[in-house]
Amino acid sequence: MSIYGGFATRQLESQYNQLVQLLLVTLCKRLLKFYNNEECSEAGFKKAISSTVGGMKQLEINKYLEPKFSESIKPLEDYLYKPKEYLKQTQLILKNNFSQGSDISMIRQNEQIITPISSTKQRKRIHSISLTKRKEIEFRQQLLQLEEEQHPTNYFIRTRKQL
Repeated sequence: MSIYGGFATRQLESQYNQLVQLLLVTLCKRLLKFYNNEECSEAGFKKAISSTVGGMKQLEINKYLEPKFSESIKPLEDYLYKPKEYLKQTQLILKNNFSQGSDISMIRQNEQIITPISSTKQRKRIHSISLTKRKEIEFRQQLLQLEEEQHPTNYFIRTRKQL
């Protein structure tokens, strides 16, 4: 019996400690990617946290002493699986700013067009692309203002009322 960890056997305590270490490694990798401005798979991170915490909870059924570390990570787990209301509001802003699906494809085409303008038809096309580009810039400015707000939902609700 392992008296320090709260498990009946050292094997259970060892498995639990390995899961705690795996959780720390996962969180550390995620933080390093965040600080280095590297992309990270949100789905992969959720899956790693979920499986690790799930294993910890299974082992904690047999644990008779505190601390139960899965309770400490519960706020993060709740945040990761909470429906994000502000994402729905972002989609509404996208629909309002880009009413047609062709606007976004035109913006992508605009990034690829580098050839000189020769005909008036091309000039009209470039002009319409620049209008959609302006919409995109306005939208990005709205999203940048989001960082200044205290809570994303408040910003999107206020923006929706303005529209």
